[in-house]
Amino acid sequence: MEKSYRFMRPWHWLGLALTLVCQVASAQITISFPYARVILQRNQLNEAAVPIVGYYSLPLDRVEVRFLPVREDMGVETDWLPVNHIPEQGAIRGRVTVKGGWYRMEIRGLRDGQVLDQRAIDRVGVGEVFLVAGQSNAAGVEMLGSRGASERVNSFNAYNRFLNNDNMIVSSEKPFPMPTFSPLRAENRIFPTGEAAWCWGELGDKIADRFGVPVLFFNVGLPASVVRNWSETANGQLSQNIFLSKPWPNFQPYRNLRNALIYYHSVFGIRAVLWHQGESDAVPLKTPQEVYRAQLQSVISRSREDLGRNISWVVARTSLTPETNQSSQPILFAQNDVINRAGNNVFAGPYTDTIQVPRQVHGHFENIRTGVQGISQLAEAWNQSLSDGFFLQSQPQQATRLFATAPLPRRIPVGGEVLVSFDWLGSPEGNQFVAQLMDQQGYFLAELALAGSRPLRVRLPDTLRVGASYTLRVVSVRGSIQTGLTTQPFTVIDRSLTPLNIIDLQGLIHEQRSEISWLSAPESPGGRFIVQQSLPDGRFKDITTLPSRADGASSRLYTYRFTEADSVETSRWYRIRQVLPNGRISDSVPVELLTLEERMKKQDRRSRLTVYPNPGDGRTIQLRMEGVSGWLDLRLTDAAGRYILETSLPAPATGLLTVRPNTPLPNGLYIVQLRTESGPISGKLIVAN
Repeated sequence: MEKSYRFMRPWHWLGLALTLVCQVASAQITISFPYARVILQRNQLNEAAVPIVGYYSLPLDRVEVRFLPVREDMGVETDWLPVNHIPEQGAIRGRVTVKGGWYRMEIRGLRDGQVLDQRAIDRVGVGEVFLVAGQSNAAGVEMLGSRGASERVNSFNAYNRFLNNDNMIVSSEKPFPMPTFSPLRAENRIFPTGEAAWCWGELGDKIADRFGVPVLFFNVGLPASVVRNWSETANGQLSQNIFLSKPWPNFQPYRNLRNALIYYHSVFGIRAVLWHQGESDAVPLKTPQEVYRAQLQSVISRSREDLGRNISWVVARTSLTPETNQSSQPILFAQNDVINRAGNNVFAGPYTDTIQVPRQVHGHFENIRTGVQGISQLAEAWNQSLSDGFFLQSQPQQATRLFATAPLPRRIPVGGEVLVSFDWLGSPEGNQFVAQLMDQQGYFLAELALAGSRPLRVRLPDTLRVGASYTLRVVSVRGSIQTGLTTQPFTVIDRSLTPLNIIDLQGLIHEQRSEISWLSAPESPGGRFIVQQSLPDGRFKDITTLPSRADGASSRLYTYRFTEADSVETSRWYRIRQVLPNGRISDSVPVELLTLEERMKKQDRRSRLTVYPNPGDGRTIQLRMEGVSGWLDLRLTDAAGRYILETSLPAPATGLLTVRPNTPLPNGLYIVQLRTESGPISGKLIVAN
């Protein structure tokens, strides 16, 4: 049985490899969290403590952050605020309290009052986070007139459902991937199983209009599911699909709800679960009132146990089907019983049986062209139910802790061992941790290590593809399960090659001195680093040697620094040669020394990508990048979205990159996508021979 996640459009290998020719440079301050379009649940005071997690190698004595509203009606500007950091480890670990809104987050590093590094994330939100659950009128159906939302309403546009050979919807039970977010367009998915924007995009805009905050949706609705399916799988039993007389695979539908709570809402928080279900319990199942009440209540209770929080639920009163176009009193009464139970923290959702009656033959709401706008009416009904009173009385749940996984070496041999260090913001819980291996898109591949203390000693599988990029994350698996952030990508290299511990390398000309600084992943004691300067003939000469600071007793990161008097007569290009205790060597990418003014100009340039020659012959692709620094992910697809190739690499210092596929590309249109530290950019390529 297939158990892999699906993108909105499937990607396939086309058997191509690639050669990259470039000069590479180092990164600026790198922020792991928050990232673009992250939205955190606000509390009843309309604020959230935003975690700031990152790292740097340029020596700093102060790190500051500020939040600037992207619209006048969406947020409160902050001053520059200090963020906790650990200079000897190059680590940024802090929280900043921010009012509800939609922001540009700027972060800068200072030394002696001077700004040495600065970067920004264009969209970071404090707002409302919802999880939708139920059956098809919760999941939504494409091509029925869904309306897209503004850029204030976001989702993870990916999919964890497909049809198997029995025509049954199947979802993987694997741990959920690291999400990336985008505006909720009409036909976008809402991970894991939301099929379209449905009514949720319109609802999100109505909430954003009312409160001036962004909105994030996840959706675990599953068509054809009845409340018994949710209750039985919540209690660890496989449950029968009543229409196909076969069990739902992988303990669905509840497994998706549980995974959403563990992997997403433990990080982003949650206002409430929005429950829209009951039609199939009315017809054909005719579930008795008390049975429906007890089963729905068991799902609610289990969800609170899984997150370890008293999650608010909003239950729609819904039972109408096109078979009868009549309400089912047992189902409605059962839903009201759950809502009206004293102290249950369950709120009344919309009464939907009066919307778009008679219901369409397919049983779903629909925005009919020049006719009834059923989906839009459903959005307004939900908006009325999520009243100001609901927002005052419900119990928003915010993340109280966040696992931060330390950066790993940029290159790790296949089958090699690596120490995975991690810490947390907030109060730690649990004492059993597992390292999860993810592919470059953030999708789960395997669990590699389980231990009760830090660090985790991880051995990479022998089956990983040499040249491919991967990430790791740490998850607490005892007590209240808590997921961590993924590391930056690392590239798997052949066993014969030497790993490189250097994570980031910086060069600076400051106060008439040349300064080289770098950040190293956990090292073995007894090694050393050699600072080298380039010569006119392309070779490098040794300047000085610094011994490793590793003592063998800890797994921390280390920062290193070398300074000398600046001379205009010498080269401005340097690299670091790492010598391991066994004598093996590996070299960093070269870095150019820049003055503060040159660094700021480079960072202020707007990111741009030019692809040439265009049209091209499909054998050699030239890329010119402007305003790009740090680590980047490169992806090439054809016009249908089919996957051609991918890689991760440092940004070229010259801004020029040559890509040479081993097999020429066929004639057609191709899309080059770069995911950079300042956001995504893309360009088109036409191959015509």
